[in-house]
Amino acid sequence: MIEAEIERKVDKASRKAESETAKRIEAEHRTRELQLEKKLSDAKRQATELKQKLEQSSQQTQGEVVELELENILGKAFPDDEIEPVAKGKKGADVLQRVYSAGGQYCGTIIWEAKNTRSWSKAWLGKLRSDLRRAKAELAVLVSTALPKDVSHFAQVDGVWVTEFSLVLGLATALRTNLVQAALMKQSSKGKHEKMELLYEYLSSTGFKHRIEGIVEAFRSMQDDLDKERQTMEKQWAKRDMQIQVVVQNVAGMYGDMQGIVGQSLPKIRRLELPSASES
Repeated sequence: MIEAEIERKVDKASRKAESETAKRIEAEHRTRELQLEKKLSDAKRQATELKQKLEQSSQQTQGEVVELELENILGKAFPDDEIEPVAKGKKGADVLQRVYSAGGQYCGTIIWEAKNTRSWSKAWLGKLRSDLRRAKAELAVLVSTALPKDVSHFAQVDGVWVTEFSLVLGLATALRTNLVQAALMKQSSKGKHEKMELLYEYLSSTGFKHRIEGIVEAFRSMQDDLDKERQTMEKQWAKRDMQIQVVVQNVAGMYGDMQGIVGQSLPKIRRLELPSASES
């Protein structure tokens, strides 16, 4: 009776500890996983996919892959806008984004140029400014794997917004939002002779630049926070896994101690027994 009771208690304690710990970890894991999945932005996922495609493609086709992915990102994020790729051999930027408000009002155009090279060239800026004037657009963005030495992540350089691929969606959202606001300002001043001058002054002002930088910095900060959260959760999961192992080891050790005291008369607990030669 005593031996049976010992076996029952040891087995029950072992199964209960393993079951409760595993359930708690699984529930915490799933909850945090769902939260992280909900928070993760499309920009980061798309940037990763773009990087993979670039690595898999040949040097000859990488430029086309970048342009197509840029067009795809803008098209999915802003379905109300007209996203028009510039045909090969035709002068101009890679992609034209004609921005429309929720009410269907045309608000302006953003031109996009994508570069996938190892070194930065200042000549790109002059070419894109010419494209800006040719397209009669309001804003120009250069997306590049190589940035100027004094630029970290994104900045406005000589009238052109320069950014890395991971911040394309964040910068596009900020520029587009302010372009729509500027168009509404223009509409509200309809009938005034100086409305075009006011619009131009706003888009070229320091205040507009700071507003864009503030929005994109917040977007980047959110991405950094998500990365830190994921790292923290992975450390916690590893810690809980070690705790489970300690529980199982202690129960097994207690069983071994009892075997040493009671001897072979101690009822066998299959889950705590070493595998036989035939089972291994």
